[in-house]
Amino acid sequence: MKTMPTIKALYVRDQYSNPPLPVDRLQAALELVQRSLTPPPDTEENSQRIRLHEEHARQFLSKEGCPPCYPSSFTPPFQHISEPYKAIITFWDSSPGLAHAQLWKQYEDWKRFKKYQKGRRSQQRSTIFILRKEILERRRRHGLGGGLSLHFIPEKQTLADTWLEYHDYHLIMQEQMDADLQVDERMLDNIKNMQQHDIQEVLERAHENA
Repeated sequence: MKTMPTIKALYVRDQYSNPPLPVDRLQAALELVQRSLTPPPDTEENSQRIRLHEEHARQFLSKEGCPPCYPSSFTPPFQHISEPYKAIITFWDSSPGLAHAQLWKQYEDWKRFKKYQKGRRSQQRSTIFILRKEILERRRRHGLGGGLSLHFIPEKQTLADTWLEYHDYHLIMQEQMDADLQVDERMLDNIKNMQQHDIQEVLERAHENA
């Protein structure tokens, strides 16, 4: 007849079947996990890859008539940014995409704009007048002036007009983000009011039961 093993027997068997790991093996395993969680440092190979992306993006932007966000005398990745370019470089640097590749992000954004630009122009040429009116009204809302001449075929526009249309593309996104923020703020206010109402009810009930 089999008997139940004693606590001591179970402990001895467990110690035998699952011996503790040596300290050096535990330390090695910990270092392996830490290395997997820590991003690799910027190596020269990675820096070279960024510079190649940036050069490709610069050539494309220049060909398209979109001014690159920093001059060709700058060498990425940047350690220090001079003040005239700090704001725009910081803007692109904070955007999603390849790290430290500001021109590449600008290049990707410009491609999205060109797709949007063509999509806004339907088969009816009268659409271009409506589009121009919308852009000018939006610029006035933001305190911006200036004239604008659009063409049904974007490639026939001047670079200055295309740049203004690109700026308007970002104004649209800004207005959408502002609208979303207002919705979030209203929702937060409603939650706060509900919480305040619930607290008031609890206090009133406590006062009644006192």
